[in-house]
Amino acid sequence: MKQKRKYKQTTIKNTKFIDSETLYNKFVDKNSVLIKIHDTIDFSFVNELCDDVYCSDGQNAYLPELVFRVSFIQYFKNGLSDNEVVKQCKTNLEYRYFCNLAIDDNLFDDCKLSRFRKELGADRFKQIFDLLVDKIKEAGFISEDDTQYMDSFLFLADVKIVSINALLSKAINQALIDMQKSDKDIEEDLKKRDFELSEEEQKKRFVFLIKKAQEILAFAKTKDGISKEAKKSISLLKRIVKERADIINNEDVRKKENSEEKEKIISVSDADARMMGKKENNVAPSYKSHLAMTKNRFITYTDVTLATFYDGHHAYTSIGDMKTRGFKVPVGVGDTHYGDISLREDMQIEGTQIVAPYRKNQAMNSCLTNDIMIEAWIYNHTDDYKMHRKIRAYVEPKQGEMKNLHGMRRAKYRGLERVRVQNYMSAFVTNCKRLVVAS
Repeated sequence: MKQKRKYKQTTIKNTKFIDSETLYNKFVDKNSVLIKIHDTIDFSFVNELCDDVYCSDGQNAYLPELVFRVSFIQYFKNGLSDNEVVKQCKTNLEYRYFCNLAIDDNLFDDCKLSRFRKELGADRFKQIFDLLVDKIKEAGFISEDDTQYMDSFLFLADVKIVSINALLSKAINQALIDMQKSDKDIEEDLKKRDFELSEEEQKKRFVFLIKKAQEILAFAKTKDGISKEAKKSISLLKRIVKERADIINNEDVRKKENSEEKEKIISVSDADARMMGKKENNVAPSYKSHLAMTKNRFITYTDVTLATFYDGHHAYTSIGDMKTRGFKVPVGVGDTHYGDISLREDMQIEGTQIVAPYRKNQAMNSCLTNDIMIEAWIYNHTDDYKMHRKIRAYVEPKQGEMKNLHGMRRAKYRGLERVRVQNYMSAFVTNCKRLVVAS
């Protein structure tokens, strides 16, 4: 008598014919936000926008939309590394469905993502973001007459703080490498650590490095045909010397005080990172992300600048950009950084009312003598002003969403242009989530 089996047996070795669509329908959760984004938003416009980047000769390239979708998942999951996101897309059914991959389709190596970002550049990623905003406008969720609520936030740069001597030593070494030269004294100096030296030894090291930098800069002037990389590193070294040292009669060398020079370079690997913080005792290497948002919480503009760039000054760029894209921007709402008299006057000429609190140094004088500030003073005591201030409070949670959920707490790359790509992808993901909810 044949014994009855107690448990079902595995069929893993059986030959089966299952189409991808059937498998996805069975195992993919249709209520997942990522799946809803896939089913709601068509990303095929990325192919048209990137068409001129790819040549018609050679092997068939991976579809730009596919690479972009993998990048989307990267920021949807809070800024995964290139290696990790490709690894997960090879095994995760939800991710493969989002990328329009069949069950047995191969995926590219992770190095493709970095090449993709480099080939497209920050400006093309901006175009992709702008096209999504246009689609949101066409769907009726935002309009050209919407009030724009503006703000900015700082996020950490991908560098560490080093001493001035270490910065000089690395800059000199990089210049020597790019010029295909070597210097035993600098090779030995790279091994030194300031915290192991006395104060007097640190001063002597600083003087030595400045004089060594002067020698290299003088040599570079006499050498013809230096490479592009060498020119860049020489320019960087020259600026660091100018920012950090006061040289008298080409002999006496004095270290400049922190207050004597602004916009200092703090890293050889990322010359665009700047020391900045909301409080003086909380300063760190940073970048600054600017954004504008509508009442129903769609991001209509975003970009990254140096951390030291003033919000009120960037308002000219952000409002101007939105107007070139079809937004009228009748009202721009910001914090005290946007309350400058000149910004209010200039924007009034262009048909935009700036709604912002008074800055401390303007509250007592200009509000009583300047016409536009008198108008602002009156408006700032109305119910409309209070309403705008309440709505603008939602900008900070939107910034928190980008920072905490979509990879903007810290820069993943080095250099302003690469960090701008990161910012556009984070804002793109945030808008897609909002569009799905609104739909």
